[in-house]
This record gives sequence, C-alpha cells and structure tokens, in this order.
Amino acid sequence: MKNAVVAIIVIILVAGGVWWYLNGGTGAMMSANTLVVPLSAQNASGENGTATLAEVDQTTAGAVKKIVRLTIKVTGAVADVPQPAHIHVGSCANLGAPVFPLTSVVNGMSVTDIDTTLDQIKASKQPLAINLHKSASEASTYVACGNIPLPTATQ
Repeated sequence: MKNAVVAIIVIILVAGGVWWYLNGGTGAMMSANTLVVPLSAQNASGENGTATLAEVDQTTAGAVKKIVRLTIKVTGAVADVPQPAHIHVGSCANLGAPVFPLTSVVNGMSVTDIDTTLDQIKASKQPLAINLHKSASEASTYVACGNIPLPTATQ
C-alpha cells in the first residue's frame, strides 16, 4: 500500500514538472479558453495574486463574438484605493508601452472585458506583461506584475 502511494506521488510530481517545463517554467496555466498569470509583488508591496484571462462570448445587438474577460485578484492591497492596471508590451523586468488599459483594482479585485481573443494574445510576437500601479497619484510605483507567457511550439 505504501509503495502505491509513493508511486502515485512520484507520478504527480513528474507530470507537474513536465507541465511546468512545457509552459516555459513561468508558473502560468494555459488552456484553450483560459490563461492564469501569477502576479508577484514588486517594491515590497506584499501584493500577490493572479490575473485570469478567460475567453467568453459577448452578445451585442444579437451578434455573438469572443472577447477576453480579465479578472485580477490580489491579496495585500490597500483598502479602497484604486490601483491602475495595464497590459504592457515587454516583461515585468522591462515594461514598454501599455497595450490594453484595465479596470483599476479596488480592494484586490478588478474585471475588464477586452475586445480581443486569447488566440490573438497567444499569437503575439512580442512579450506582454500585466502590471498594477500603487495608485493614480503614485503611478510610477509598480506593486505587482506578471508576464504573459508566449506559447511554445507544443501549445
């Protein structure tokens, strides 16, 4: 019985390692309809969480199209202070221009509908990152960031 439990644990660990390797070691989880990007604290903010990009149907005037709903959830955020957020060209280490403005994070949460698809984001030839600012008045201080992984050839 102990050998079976140990074998199952080893299989789970190996499978997780293979998944991590195939996803570029980013920690991001990617599926056909959803991408979860870990957000890590910056500048000793203590703000960590996730940004979930989920492809959903949007109906406008009877027409249905795919959009991306980006949900940010962080812990450690200051209460009742809107924190601007964006998707930028570049990486957390080297942010470029904003590509998509996002709804400001308030009390650790925001939801933004973006007029694009996950396929368009995944097909980007340039790196992208999601970042949060401390506040509108302290926009130059970044409090959390996560790199959106570019798909590998196996994805």
